[in-house]
Amino acid sequence: MISFFNLKKLTKQITFQNSIHVIEFYSYTDEQYTPEQIEHEIVSGTNAGSVLTAIYQQDVRFIYAPDQKEELVLKEAENRGYSQQIVNLYEPSNVSFFSSRIKPGDSVLINGLGDPEEGVVAGYNAVELIDILQEELMLKNKQLKNLDIDSCLMGRNAAFCNECISKLSVFQTITTYTELCSVSYRNSQPSRLWIEEIDKQFNFYTEDEIDKKGIRKIGYTILTQKVATPSESSVIIAQTINENHKRIRDNDNIGIAGEGPLYKKVIVDSPLNEITNEDKINSSILLSPTY
Repeated sequence: MISFFNLKKLTKQITFQNSIHVIEFYSYTDEQYTPEQIEHEIVSGTNAGSVLTAIYQQDVRFIYAPDQKEELVLKEAENRGYSQQIVNLYEPSNVSFFSSRIKPGDSVLINGLGDPEEGVVAGYNAVELIDILQEELMLKNKQLKNLDIDSCLMGRNAAFCNECISKLSVFQTITTYTELCSVSYRNSQPSRLWIEEIDKQFNFYTEDEIDKKGIRKIGYTILTQKVATPSESSVIIAQTINENHKRIRDNDNIGIAGEGPLYKKVIVDSPLNEITNEDKINSSILLSPTY
């Protein structure tokens, strides 16, 4: 079994600290999840986490893994022959190491199973996720740039997005996505991709393309909204969580309200699929988690 790490030894070895910090979120072990779903979560999380840390040059894999999920993540990494250190932030004794790496203006990317119908990421609703980030992971008093929620389809759940935007003012912006989030190696380079499913056909988009398609939704937190100038406010209004949401102004404080029930649940049968698109990519797509 892979050991976690020696804090003193690892701290001395650090010569570069990334400005985007990746955390893999895993759900509590629960009777409602089948063995197949649990395996899917572990495999998909390992796929995404290992590539995302490579993209953002993170020297360790941070995970938030309760109960038996910790052992399953370690076992999956061992089976693959991965040597990257794994630090479980569910353990309070590890949080100070993570917190010491966070600098003002840094960003956090979280990856976990997205369920837009239930409004949860790795089984955690917005209130629970906010508490974990601010209290358990000691980010409450940090001044951070962006929270990137790399979970499939969560940009489609207005209530979830609004809750994060209104309560996570430690971040300037909250980013979510309306389509499937994925990672891949293209020409031996790690990269992020987003997958749009239309009539059982898949379209692939790179980060340079997702804004044109409206896939990336950027919400400005209440703190950012209060200090915005009139010209900046027009930008905030334009970048709502969803094009179909109402824009509301009340004494120059901007909020966003959803217009009704949302979204079908998208099921991915396999966490690792060989999908090719001649115009976009000719490589293995590692789908990020979704049920």
